[in-house]
Amino acid sequence: MTKRELFVSLKNAGFQQMSKPSKWFVPGTYICHHGEYDRPTYHVRKYKDGYGVHVEYFYYPGTFHAPKDHRLGDDDLYWLLHRHG
Repeated sequence: MTKRELFVSLKNAGFQQMSKPSKWFVPGTYICHHGEYDRPTYHVRKYKDGYGVHVEYFYYPGTFHAPKDHRLGDDDLYWLLHRHG
């Protein structure tokens, strides 16, 4: 996908853009998991094979089983856009 296609897809799925142009978040009430102190943010980034969405989680240090920040694969991106859209 191109950068513009990702921006349009995130906007159409109901995501809101943060102050930085490439950061997005899910609006509304968010219930944090154990050890989490903020909702995840989604960044549109350029990779070697094109643009993609990188998810960043916010957990306190030492939290067991905290997910790692990573690039969303095609299946994860599809699920994210259709779940919130």
